[in-house]
Amino acid sequence: MLATHYNQGEINPPHSDPSPNPFGINARNEYYYMRDLLGI
Repeated sequence: MLATHYNQGEINPPHSDPSPNPFGINARNEYYYMRDLLGI
């Protein structure tokens, strides 16, 4: 969610029920992939 929020800029302020855009989904998937590689 942080990556998605960062890319929204100030045009789209955050709301109470955020959902990730494709970039946020990819960032989440990469996060879990790196965790698996590192054995965390």
